[in-house]
Amino acid sequence: YEGNEVVSPVDINIQIKDVNDNSPEFESNPYKGYIVENLPGGTPVIQVKATDLDSGSNGQVMYSLHQTQETEEILELFAINSETGWITTLKELDREKQNTYTMTVVASDRGEKVQL
Repeated sequence: YEGNEVVSPVDINIQIKDVNDNSPEFESNPYKGYIVENLPGGTPVIQVKATDLDSGSNGQVMYSLHQTQETEEILELFAINSETGWITTLKELDREKQNTYTMTVVASDRGEKVQL
């Protein structure tokens, strides 16, 4: 080795993994839906949509109705499809009983919670 450098090159591939550092964002806020009274339960009302900039399961959005609503009957009258964001009725609605409903929808991702 006397004064001669011995070199051995190597290629290294570094894959950067996505961390769950983005929250789902709704495309609109608020949403406004309209429905005619006396339609049967299961009637679609409106679809909400949120996107998450993370990749893989960290970016897959799930929807739910917040368990604490403005009025208790929201959870008895409406359901949301956790995959599609479609809000549907569970029962017939009567305009004479109540003509507007306000609800809180939660968008969450399937990623693990990460402390940055």
